[in-house]
Amino acid sequence: MRGKYQLGAGICLCGLIWAHGTLQAAVVTYPAPGSESLSTEYEVVADGKPVDVYTARVLDPPFAGKQWDFGGPYAFANFDVAGRVTVKIRAKRFLRNTVIPPAYLDMRLQVEDEHTVSITFGSPRKISVEPDGRKGPLLLFANPMEQ
Repeated sequence: MRGKYQLGAGICLCGLIWAHGTLQAAVVTYPAPGSESLSTEYEVVADGKPVDVYTARVLDPPFAGKQWDFGGPYAFANFDVAGRVTVKIRAKRFLRNTVIPPAYLDMRLQVEDEHTVSITFGSPRKISVEPDGRKGPLLLFANPMEQ
């Protein structure tokens, strides 16, 4: 259920959790409906919580003209976040040359190995994780906490 989650021993303060005297980032994930196609290319974990990754196609014939070369499969994942979060992405494809537009001053990309990267950022945002340019990207929607 979107917007319904349990905080355990903490108290929610504007999307952050106050637990044992410290403020901690919060991440809320939502399970994919059973009828949705999930990606076999990407795995996403946000602050230790698995995030379902959907798959879709864009700009396939007859919708795309020959002037566009951004078609094919892509993946997307969404979750709610408050505070600083680290997102770990694993893929079957090589991630060593991954780029992430748009650039943010508080965002850090770390390549862990050929198939794994981590992205750390401090607030909700929408980013495109592009291991091979615009072909087959992973779109991340890190949404603000639902009020």
